[in-house]
Amino acid sequence: MPFYSLLVGRSACLGNRLAARLHRRGLRGLLASAGAGMHHAAPLASRVCALTAAGALLPQALQPVHAAEPRAAGACRGFAARLHGLASSRSGAAVESPAAAPGEAAPAQPAAAEQAPAGAAECAQPQLRLHAGGAVIPHPAKVAKGGEDAHFIGSDGLSLGVADGVGSWADYPIPVDAGVYSRMLMAHAKAAAAVTAPSALAPVAIMRAAHRQTLVQGSATVCILVLEGARLHAANLGDSGFWVLRGRHVVHRSPQQQHAFNWPFQLGSPGSRSDTPSSADLSTVEVAAGDVVVAATDGVWDNVFPEELAGVVDSAQRRGDTPAATASTLAQLALSRSQDQRHMSPFSYGARMSGIEYVGGKPDDITVVVAYVTDAAKL
Repeated sequence: MPFYSLLVGRSACLGNRLAARLHRRGLRGLLASAGAGMHHAAPLASRVCALTAAGALLPQALQPVHAAEPRAAGACRGFAARLHGLASSRSGAAVESPAAAPGEAAPAQPAAAEQAPAGAAECAQPQLRLHAGGAVIPHPAKVAKGGEDAHFIGSDGLSLGVADGVGSWADYPIPVDAGVYSRMLMAHAKAAAAVTAPSALAPVAIMRAAHRQTLVQGSATVCILVLEGARLHAANLGDSGFWVLRGRHVVHRSPQQQHAFNWPFQLGSPGSRSDTPSSADLSTVEVAAGDVVVAATDGVWDNVFPEELAGVVDSAQRRGDTPAATASTLAQLALSRSQDQRHMSPFSYGARMSGIEYVGGKPDDITVVVAYVTDAAKL
């Protein structure tokens, strides 16, 4: 097994960016990073953790390849000593020096001036959480029944979801309130999320469990997010969705799924001609403290452009607004745009691309969940 694979497999402290770099670039990339001082690998605290872990594990990782690759092993053992010296000086902690392999001279020790007092605590990556709040504005004609959207926010700060009940059920000979379906779907999703361990497949597993247990008539688009460490996993079905923002930059946008214009993929009740969780788009996004996740139904995406949304979120963060306050600001913006009959909205452009003449915003239920990616220790 290459030494860098073993290193990644055994290190609990190695930063995500450094781990990805080891897999992607291998031994030469690792040594090149060392030469550059790894100044861009991660913030200072993460670099110290990564350096400490790498220096401690390199001697063990090199044992199985020492005989076959003595020159590489020797070079990396010297690198390990450099890592320990840098980690000690940066963290204010004494770090045990890597030992030499059999028949090899001990690596040079860091200068005494660089060594810090003993007693450092074990390094660990910050535990991230989704500090979230939501806002709902029903369609003006659906206020009495509370609209047809729904959402949930997990109490552990690791999951959230939104669902948009499909309004065409109200046109059946015996009208059906799709809002009942979406609310029940999200209630079951929240319950499933509470007992599902975070993983790349957790969102679609939660979606399946909620779909299986929601037996009332109706259908809904749905987006479910689960945070695992610094990875945000998603399962999105239809034209609800989520964005990840870093400052004023949109770093990720979930794709919309439609059979045709304004005919989204959707989960539905038994016997309905609907889609299944297996059709959901699955994705994973690397996030960091300070990022903002916006999950919403199409009442937002059909009316608000990316640069508008990013500007509102960035301004709200700078003001110190809570996630719920930011969600409310976004919902009000979407409402204003939806009622502007001269607004060339994203929905207008989508209609024209499909050969449909349409000008103005699109009145709809509006649901927004805003989550600040936050170090759990600061909550």
